[in-house]
Amino acid sequence: MSGNSEYKIRKLDRSEHTRTRALWESVFIEDTEAFLDYYYDEKVKNNVIYAAERDGQLCAMLHLNPYWIMVGDEKVQSFYIVAVATLPGHRHKGLMRGLLGKSMLDMEKESVPFTFLMPAAEAIYYPFGFRFFYKQTQKDLKFQNHSEENLEIWEADPSMCKEMAKFAGEILKLNYRVYAQRTEEYYQTMLKEQKSQNGGIYCVKDGGELRGVFCYTKENKLEFREPLYVPGGEEILKNLIPKGETVRVIGMQKEEKDGRPMIMGRIVNLERFLNLLGVKEDFSARIWFRDSFIEENEGVYVLEGRKGRLYAKKLRDAERKPVEMLGVETFFSVVTGYLCVEEIDEKEITEKGEEVLSKISVFGPSFLNEVV
Repeated sequence: MSGNSEYKIRKLDRSEHTRTRALWESVFIEDTEAFLDYYYDEKVKNNVIYAAERDGQLCAMLHLNPYWIMVGDEKVQSFYIVAVATLPGHRHKGLMRGLLGKSMLDMEKESVPFTFLMPAAEAIYYPFGFRFFYKQTQKDLKFQNHSEENLEIWEADPSMCKEMAKFAGEILKLNYRVYAQRTEEYYQTMLKEQKSQNGGIYCVKDGGELRGVFCYTKENKLEFREPLYVPGGEEILKNLIPKGETVRVIGMQKEEKDGRPMIMGRIVNLERFLNLLGVKEDFSARIWFRDSFIEENEGVYVLEGRKGRLYAKKLRDAERKPVEMLGVETFFSVVTGYLCVEEIDEKEITEKGEEVLSKISVFGPSFLNEVV
């Protein structure tokens, strides 16, 4: 799969996962021992790791961390691609292409609709069909006065994870269509992750009722991540940020057009992805989808929009390809709402394809701020 016969690319057995820690430490030197202890105690218990080996040496790796993602009211399995790394002496030999190819082929077979990652640079993943679809709102906040509200501020412990999950789920459902499902287990893991970065989670209550959940770290200085709060709850931050101190807050609820492009995604199983979408009006069409990296997605699909839902089926033995053609990358960029049809190069879309896209509802808004 790597295009280089010197190397063998395979999915590691769970018992081998800890072998990858040395490679992580040699490539991602900024990560602390405490964070890696957390990751290799918690995350590798149920993730999937692919590796490229030569003569028994682990030369490159890619981790797939599983998440249940809410798409509207539907829950789907997806994977967050992290820790894509190659030892310096083995770079530029097609190992990353091989790892991505093998992992996405396996995900496609398992009917995973899409995968996502936080790129070190857009150019690395663009050739493999990944496109940005989530911009993260980041702000540096500084307050000279605290809020006058009389609020209770609790340092969260494991007993509060069920309450946090219920609260977060309600806030996210109200504001977003695509986000990681919040469960008691999710927050138990998150609490450990924050503590590994010298942080934690603040739960802010008013009269015993939860009004906000605020993850924070203090590795170098105080930083808040993905503050979730009831409408009008922005003022709560005044009680959490030390007076006169400038604090970075990332993943704020209010999305802004000038937000930082943060998460790239990629359709993995096109038929499954299509059937997650909604429509603005009833229609039917035959579209030829192109995919230069995942061959199984390439082909003719019958699309039918009916009663607000899109129903799609790939024609396995289509003899004639329709002239209406769409690349999966272009399609993903538009249906996630990251780009408008008008922003797409006219070479990338036919008139009929543009008409079909105009009838499909936007996949987002999305809210994905997970680190690993």
